Amino acid sequence: QKENLGEVAVMFRALAQSERVHTDNMATLLKAKGVEPVAPAVEAPPAGKTAQYLKLALSSESVETESMYPAFAQKAELEQDSVAAQMFKQTLESDARHGRLLKRAMEQETNISKLPYMMCPKCGYIIGSDKDEECRVCKAKKETFKKL
Repeated sequence: QKENLGEVAVMFRALAQSERVHTDNMATLLKAKGVEPVAPAVEAPPAGKTAQYLKLALSSESVETESMYPAFAQKAELEQDSVAAQMFKQTLESDARHGRLLKRAMEQETNISKLPYMMCPKCGYIIGSDKDEECRVCKAKKETFKKL
């Protein structure tokens, strides 16, 4: 907002809400397995410019989509935990979308176009078009989408 990049700020808020869905889904899975999740300490991001935040966020999403979630899904499949495997795969797809949004914002810089961000409340996938009739990841119906 301070850099007059309102659409980037809107995108970051949408990403944060999607990540919250992922957090809640994982906490539910852990609780179902008898583990009480502990929230990590929240660290304030280092002072910087929007371009730096975009790079940092894209780097984090890349780690998650290229190694972390694929490894988690593979391990869950080896353990024959289909619920966990499915959740990790859905989170992977959702985070891949985050990466595409971040990359687009970096490429467009100050000319980022306004999108009608909506989110699937079941898997956290961010939908950038009001034309989608269902979530591309978990197939939840359009009526359930949350406008961001």
